[in-house]
Amino acid sequence: MIARRLQALRHRIAGSRTREARPSKRDASLSRRLFNTFERDLELVQIQGIHFYVQESVVTLYGTVRHEVDRELLVSLVREIAGVKGVVAHLQLVEPRFRQTAEAEKEVA
Repeated sequence: MIARRLQALRHRIAGSRTREARPSKRDASLSRRLFNTFERDLELVQIQGIHFYVQESVVTLYGTVRHEVDRELLVSLVREIAGVKGVVAHLQLVEPRFRQTAEAEKEVA
């Protein structure tokens, strides 16, 4: 009897965790729109490794950008997407030594 109760409780807990971990339909739709909107554009401006996480229509951005201007532009563009309630930017700037190397490579090309 106790074993059955424990088993039922484990099943109920596992089920509630699964439901909590799943994004809502609205969040999943918003996530797809962000990916589709920015996938090509980010490649064109040579920004790679940006990840969008959506929870309750708040978009969290993770990744690395080369300049503060890239960061500000990306955040403002995400804010303009219909359905976005807020943006949290966890975007890191490329280390200055790497930035200087990239700028020197541009000058040579």
